[in-house]
Amino acid sequence: MTGRLRIGRKVLLAAVSLLLVGAVLWHVDLKTFAVAFKSIGLGEIAVLVGVYLAVISVTALRLFCTIRYFTDGSISFLVAVRACIAGLLSSLVVVNFVGNIAGRQLVLMEGGVPVSITAATALLERVLIACLGCVLMLFGWAWIFSAASLWSVVQQMALPQITLCILATPVAIAVLFRWKREVQLMRDIVSKAFAARLATLIAVTALGQMLTISSFVIAGLAFDIGVDTASLMAAGAVISFAAALPISVNGWGVREIAAIFTFGELGVSAPDSLALSVTVGLASTAAVLLVAPLLNLRIGRPVRPPDRHKADQTGIAPNSSAATTTAMLGERNAIKGLAMALGPAIGVLLFYRMHVAFGETLISINLGDPLAIFAFALVGSLALYKRHLVLDLPRAFLIWLAVVTLTLLLSFLIGVADFGTTSWALNNRLIGWLVLLGYCCTGALWVTFLGAHGLRRLTETLLIAAAIIAVVTVTYYEFGVSMYQDRPLWNLEGFSLNRNSFAFELNVTLAAALAFSPVMARSGSSRLFVLLCAIIMFAIWRTYSNTGVITMAVLVLSMFAFRVSDRRMTAYAVMASIGVFGCVFFAHTLSDILTGRAVGAGFSGNFYFPDGIERPSFYLGTSLAERWGTIKRGFEIWLENPFFGAGLGYFVNMGLTLNGERLVIHSTPVWLLAEFGVIGTAVIISLPVAYCIKLMREPAQLHAKPNNFLFPLLLCFALFSLPHDIVYQRIFWFVLGGAVALFPANVKTLRP
Repeated sequence: MTGRLRIGRKVLLAAVSLLLVGAVLWHVDLKTFAVAFKSIGLGEIAVLVGVYLAVISVTALRLFCTIRYFTDGSISFLVAVRACIAGLLSSLVVVNFVGNIAGRQLVLMEGGVPVSITAATALLERVLIACLGCVLMLFGWAWIFSAASLWSVVQQMALPQITLCILATPVAIAVLFRWKREVQLMRDIVSKAFAARLATLIAVTALGQMLTISSFVIAGLAFDIGVDTASLMAAGAVISFAAALPISVNGWGVREIAAIFTFGELGVSAPDSLALSVTVGLASTAAVLLVAPLLNLRIGRPVRPPDRHKADQTGIAPNSSAATTTAMLGERNAIKGLAMALGPAIGVLLFYRMHVAFGETLISINLGDPLAIFAFALVGSLALYKRHLVLDLPRAFLIWLAVVTLTLLLSFLIGVADFGTTSWALNNRLIGWLVLLGYCCTGALWVTFLGAHGLRRLTETLLIAAAIIAVVTVTYYEFGVSMYQDRPLWNLEGFSLNRNSFAFELNVTLAAALAFSPVMARSGSSRLFVLLCAIIMFAIWRTYSNTGVITMAVLVLSMFAFRVSDRRMTAYAVMASIGVFGCVFFAHTLSDILTGRAVGAGFSGNFYFPDGIERPSFYLGTSLAERWGTIKRGFEIWLENPFFGAGLGYFVNMGLTLNGERLVIHSTPVWLLAEFGVIGTAVIISLPVAYCIKLMREPAQLHAKPNNFLFPLLLCFALFSLPHDIVYQRIFWFVLGGAVALFPANVKTLRP
């Protein structure tokens, strides 16, 4: 079964790259491309291949330095070279990030290096490449499109506010909640030796980045496209950053689109840009194939893995090498360290979503997605090489996830057979489901290795991150610190680009916080906790999301009535939220008096629309009609296909739009019925419904962990899903994985 899944993943990712390349070739004159491609000589190609041979050498050196830091230094440089080559070869057929881990591990496992260490090195390398590549890309973008254009993009993406919030969150967490274990871990990692090794890794990574950029310069000069050297370097920085994104196989497709877009700004034709990009891609592939025979080169005896049957009580096998012993002792700590690093990082970044304009295409990016993909790859690699799942999850939950995955795939195939493949169904739903599994794996990893303490840390991370976003965005807009001279009535969206999405994230955060209120009441952090909950409640109201406010009211009343939360702290939080509203209203009124604005305009004013017409704040417009229209049409689709549904993506394939935006069914139950039918819907909701029924039969268990955590989470989801499509909200799956990980792994059902 594992082999089939691996083959399926390879085919899927290869298909993505082929589709991207096909889309490029569709819009390019192939005859002109062929003429341009033939204009380059063998000498120039040999130079390009030589450059990428140097890149491979630098990559092997970086891997060698990183592995020596995580192990006792017994891994030779030749082993690092072979592992690097194996990773590059695997990346030719599998998406580069996952392929690197899988390919390298095949070689490193001979030296006793566990897959967790391999994954940690890959993560560190990717972080360095992303940071340096982003810096170089920004310089390249400013050179090609002007600094003013770069600053305009930065402002539109709200990067200054995002950077402020992201940097302030870990500082606030460490100061306010005093994460002693995590701070000690950082002190152990960030030492003088680490600083020296990190400087070496940065220098080696920078050298590799410059070599990659130089390949575009050499190719540009060889094709004689009429662009100066400085502009070629700038374009190479932009293109190489795009090609390094883990969304294709070896950068194919993404690199070509980025080349046409970037060189097009410099006046280069699409065929010439495509020929240049393809030449660079072929040169990098040829370099990998040339060094492939080195995989069979071995010097000295390979290190044998330990004999687990002869291991003593300490878990160390007799006659095992130092590297193997270190790997056995440090593997669990390495995975625990990754969990303690990935959990807080994703808990902070999942609140941030950006729209990036790439030519005429608008790409939605969630900053936590790359780390979630890494977490999914880590768990999958550990399961593949260890033959068991490291996550402490109930068997019933794992079976349910597998069945839901098969249901999604079956519905997708029904849609393909009926109306063909749609990008929304393939990318947003099918591949997006794998990203959600990554978020679920991250939350489960955090709690698996830290227990209830990890769940508390998860709650504190979400609470601080959401509160800081609310404070910064309200301050930035409410008091006129923005590009607008007038301050119209606006909906608080945070950085989710949608007020309802942000309201759902805030409600989930509030639910987790109230579940831990009894613990907070005994820990001496009650005042801080009350203030943070008050800020969250105020922010939910400030989104002006009707569903968000109703969900918050039902959530607070339910947890108060059933004594799931600490009643005294819950009441204080509600009263404090009213106080926060009063303080903001007073400060806002004072600001209006000092600036000469109409007093209270921010709270009682009118909406301002692009057509220049003012409408009162209670104006509903077409939003409600749009919502009911999609729900009605969804019911009609279900009645036409009652049992198995119309197939994944059917509604979007109808092409319904409003103001140029694609419409979806604004109700999760209706969407499930329309595209999955009664049978598919029953499969998807089976486990949550079974859990709720069992909890109703044993209400006394509601106060025990993790039921007091899982109950409000499911309540938020149930209420919000009625008028909104929120299945793919990342925060829900992140928190769900953490909550379910507290159940015993050997239980057959999620019995309280």
